[in-house]
Amino acid sequence: MTLQSTVALNQGFGLVGELVFEGPLRAQPGVVKGTAANIVVGRAFTIDTADGQFQPGGTGVYGGILSNPKALQSVGTAGGGPLAPTLTVPAGTVGEFVTTGEILVQMNGAAQIGQGVYFVQATGELGAGNAAGGQTQIAGAQVVRYANAAAGLVVISLNQ
Repeated sequence: MTLQSTVALNQGFGLVGELVFEGPLRAQPGVVKGTAANIVVGRAFTIDTADGQFQPGGTGVYGGILSNPKALQSVGTAGGGPLAPTLTVPAGTVGEFVTTGEILVQMNGAAQIGQGVYFVQATGELGAGNAAGGQTQIAGAQVVRYANAAAGLVVISLNQ
């Protein structure tokens, strides 16, 4: 038996969509709707003014980041059965949408500390940097921990 010779710098610290640091929090409840594959914890949602429901991505009023995965309804996956772990939730689920706080999210590309945060209007996926066509910048949001050279987990700060 050999002794441990290295220690991982970044330890496991939570699930996507969880608040990671104590501090100010502002969140609102809402019912999710949209394409099932895009109703994912840790993505950005907008509010559909026609019915008041929250949809992944979109171009409407920013509603927040779907959070608190341990409190959401889960129906598993088609391949893994009803108890399979997933961050995807069914349409009609009541969720909590964070607009102020520090939250763990999955970025769709590289992210550096201090960069702004945007979402893809078609899916709600998050990215770091400045928004381009088909994307919306989240005002007051920035990457605050765990820079990545490729897609991966980071902590963002939301200040709305």
